[in-house]
Amino acid sequence: YLYLMNTRYIGVQGFSQCPKLVEVYATDALLEIAEYAFYNCAYLDIVEPGNCLQTIRDGAFMNCGRLEESGVLLPQSLQRIGRNAFKNTLLYFRSKTHIIYVGDWAVGVKANVSLTDAFIKEGIRGIADYAFFAAPFADGMLVIPDSVEIIGKGAFYRNAYLLQTNFPKNLKYIGDYAFFECFNVWFDDLGVTVIPDGCEYLGNYAFKACTSLV
Repeated sequence: YLYLMNTRYIGVQGFSQCPKLVEVYATDALLEIAEYAFYNCAYLDIVEPGNCLQTIRDGAFMNCGRLEESGVLLPQSLQRIGRNAFKNTLLYFRSKTHIIYVGDWAVGVKANVSLTDAFIKEGIRGIADYAFFAAPFADGMLVIPDSVEIIGKGAFYRNAYLLQTNFPKNLKYIGDYAFFECFNVWFDDLGVTVIPDGCEYLGNYAFKACTSLV
């Protein structure tokens, strides 16, 4: 068991490859979990990081083979989940949907599946970095619910076969490279792209090479 009382930051690979680590608890002091902080902790199955966590970076819980959604308690304060943060966990292996969720975040897509028309479930607040990177969209549409506030860095990077999606009404943040090289994507039936009024951040190269935008 690991109890973090006043820790604000867990560093890169801070507890990676700790085979006997089973549960992690932190107080509201914790703000960030760095890259690969708990990488390959094979028996980790409970993570409760407090109510003020803002950032989980790339690969933070990657290869934590026993970790599933019921064991992860993500706070509403969370603003970013990095690339492959929960890759190769039970979240992927036991998911009944093609899209992988942790709490109110979409974090990835199952391998070797075809996404024709996909729907992110209602109540999801954030889309993790590179969650749909080169996802296997088969000339289809993705529906994003209005509950989504954050589209992370590279969330839909290189989705050449994604034809149509939408901007949720409550969207506040579009990360760098979010729709980079989505050559064929449209955001509504008329081809007119309107960023919602409440969107506060539009990242670098977010729509570069989106050649179908009018």
